[in-house]
Amino acid sequence: ITEIWHGAFLECSNLKIIDFGSGVTTIASVAFKGCSSLEELKLPENLKSIGNMAFQECSSVKSIHVPKTVTQWGPYCFSKNTSLTKVELEDGLESIGSCGVFYGAKKLETITIPASVQGLGAETFGNCPSLKSVPFCFSSAIVGALYVAPSHRLFVVLSSMVKYTVFPV
Repeated sequence: ITEIWHGAFLECSNLKIIDFGSGVTTIASVAFKGCSSLEELKLPENLKSIGNMAFQECSSVKSIHVPKTVTQWGPYCFSKNTSLTKVELEDGLESIGSCGVFYGAKKLETITIPASVQGLGAETFGNCPSLKSVPFCFSSAIVGALYVAPSHRLFVVLSSMVKYTVFPV
């Protein structure tokens, strides 16, 4: 299997574990949307594309591991995952594209963006009120995209290591 089709597991509320296997390269739109019992996402190492809202409203997911091979991000692909606390992004990942990727991850406290990332989509961390810091290496594309919400503006501070950490204002 190389592709998980559009809506394949839409709202499968009893789905707890996914073993993607090594051949999956594409996860289509809303493939796992609303899988409310799913707890952890370790995406396949050869994954290239994540569709629109592919994992939206997977309310029990606590952690997500994203491999460096992902080049296409659908809008809101991990949005409204209200239990999400940890996101691991592999070094080598070039962008966190599209808008609202982690929008509404209300318990997400910190995420480290690898130095290899050159850009973020609009509102990548929109409505993430628990977000405490976003360490990353400088990129003007990243600085321009770190808008969370009017009440959760972020302030970027340059550290002595030429890395930026983002703090709520």
